[in-house]
Amino acid sequence: MLAEISVLVSVLKTLNDGMKTVKESGEHLTGLAGVFDTLTASKAAVETIEAESSDATDGKVLTQEEALSLAWIREDIKKKERALKRSV
Repeated sequence: MLAEISVLVSVLKTLNDGMKTVKESGEHLTGLAGVFDTLTASKAAVETIEAESSDATDGKVLTQEEALSLAWIREDIKKKERALKRSV
C-alpha cells in the first residue's frame, strides 16, 4: 500500500506543476484536459486503495502512516479540483 500512496503523491506533485503551466500559458484547453485526466486517475487510485484496505480478509490493512498519507492525498485532490474549477 505504501508504494501506491507514494505514486499518488508523485502524481499530485506533477498535477500541481501541470495546473501552474495551464494557468501561465495560453494553451488552456489542451493543458486543462491533461490536468483533468490526471486528477480523475488520482481519484480512482485513491478509491481503489480505500476499497482494498476496507476488505480486511486479504490482510491489506493500512498503517496509521498510510491512512494519514491517504487523507492528505484526498484533501489535496479536493483542493486541486476547486482550483481547476476556478480556472475554467
